[in-house]
Amino acid sequence: MKTTKNLIGIWPNLARAVEVAKAGGHSITVVYQEDYPGAREDYGLIVGFFDAQFQPNGDIVIEITQPAFDRIPPFIRAETLADIEKRIEEASKNERPEHVYNETNKCLIKLAYERLHLSVSEVCIIEELAATIAQLDGSKNIQAHHVAEAIQYRAGAHEEAYISL
Repeated sequence: MKTTKNLIGIWPNLARAVEVAKAGGHSITVVYQEDYPGAREDYGLIVGFFDAQFQPNGDIVIEITQPAFDRIPPFIRAETLADIEKRIEEASKNERPEHVYNETNKCLIKLAYERLHLSVSEVCIIEELAATIAQLDGSKNIQAHHVAEAIQYRAGAHEEAYISL
């Protein structure tokens, strides 16, 4: 069976999650909504393409959605998995920021903690993810957008309508 060699263009959020997971040694859970009938078949393509171990209860939770037809290759061109791996290799040379808490970041994490009813271990995961994201970006400090991206990856773990693959 011939399959596309460009899934990154279809699910860029998944591509970024794989980048963060591989760079920081984090795990990923892939979920989908019940109204996406092709999810299991597409999941098989995703696992093969990204060469990643997805598992239940991962640090990062990503929803795959049915893509719009015009986003299905060969109609688009996006980066490859090799591009991501090269970026990870370069980012590994960056110093990893250690201090998550400035006033803005503390407010963001507190808000997520209260609204998503996070556990203490989930807050720790968010802190680790934010540090990995900052390192990938080459930032010396963990900034609010790093924390927000990390929170986004954990928010999916609290969505009851998702089905885990």
